[in-house]
Amino acid sequence: MAMDKVKVTDTNVIEQILNSLPTATNEKKGLLSSDNKIMGGLFLNAASTHSIHPNDYYLYTREGIMIGITTYITPNWTLGGGCVIHCQRDAIGSVTTSQMIFQLFFGNGKVNFRYGYGNGVGIVWNDWVNL
Repeated sequence: MAMDKVKVTDTNVIEQILNSLPTATNEKKGLLSSDNKIMGGLFLNAASTHSIHPNDYYLYTREGIMIGITTYITPNWTLGGGCVIHCQRDAIGSVTTSQMIFQLFFGNGKVNFRYGYGNGVGIVWNDWVNL
């Protein structure tokens, strides 16, 4: 069955159609919110985090998973260039006892793991463990 083309000229109809389409900034329409980003990265995407130490990722991203990038310019970073998979339980900046963070680092021919938790004042980080 062939469908006839319809020419829509009513601006109210056009606006209603546009508002019903999913966008990258409206999680209510089934996509991820752009609120969950760290300097331009989105949930489950690599982010421009080379200028932020992985200790501080929780200050910029909310609960979920994101991938951070480390380089030689990452402040106070000693493990080298690579990727950090950052999994966080609670909201941006949360240091409550419900905050738990897991991080995996891939780079320089090694894989390291650590976790951190909130103590009400800050995040307490365990040492990196080479896997």
